[in-house]
Amino acid sequence: MSRRKHGPGWVVYEDNYPCGGRRKLVSLLSPRLARDAVVAFIEQIYVDRFATIAGRLNHKKHPRSDPLCGTLLDRGGGHVHVGDRPYFHGVYAREITLGGNTLKLDYRILVSSVDPLKPVFEAREMILEIDEPAGRQR
Repeated sequence: MSRRKHGPGWVVYEDNYPCGGRRKLVSLLSPRLARDAVVAFIEQIYVDRFATIAGRLNHKKHPRSDPLCGTLLDRGGGHVHVGDRPYFHGVYAREITLGGNTLKLDYRILVSSVDPLKPVFEAREMILEIDEPAGRQR
């Protein structure tokens, strides 16, 4: 099985922790997007998927006060958490590698910000199994 590196990017996935089930890939986004744009995108797809029509209309009028989304942002800027069972996560991956039906993400999390000028990050890795939809390949 060959692995192919695709560089950095935002990876959005669904997680149903602690209820079980595996993580599901939702979307891949450009690394050039600002975190605020990624947050707005994730909130919108979360509302589209799980809210009633009344909830969607409420989100359209008052997106920041919508209790359905419950958005959390990490201090390091590379992780977004939206919703409550299931959760949508957005992770800024420094390297995305595709191998067969798995997507490997290399990312960092902030572990210490005691000195704001020298934050301490820890490298992490995650593997997502992907279900390839029937379609054309370029």
